[in-house]
Amino acid sequence: MTRLLLSISAATLIGMAVIFLLLPSERELPAGHRAEHPLVEADQGRAWEHRLRNYRRARARIELNERLSPEERRNAIEQLQADYFTEQERARLWWHERNRQHRQVDL
Repeated sequence: MTRLLLSISAATLIGMAVIFLLLPSERELPAGHRAEHPLVEADQGRAWEHRLRNYRRARARIELNERLSPEERRNAIEQLQADYFTEQERARLWWHERNRQHRQVDL
């Protein structure tokens, strides 16, 4: 049983490595197609979700910090947003936060 699991794990890792090697890098794609390539989009989506999750954790820590005044919290959150996201991404973040609040109100 252990050998079977090891074999499956090894085959999975090898398969993933082969797929990774076969995928075109973003630099290899024509300039106009970089953002349109489904694998690039998926990778960017995962990176966004990862940063968003980390940002929300850090924001929650700030919001729960009772030592900070409301103004200090607001400033800390604004700095956190600037550290995690570009200006364009902050607009996207605003949209995500707004929709998240609406979903919580609807529940």
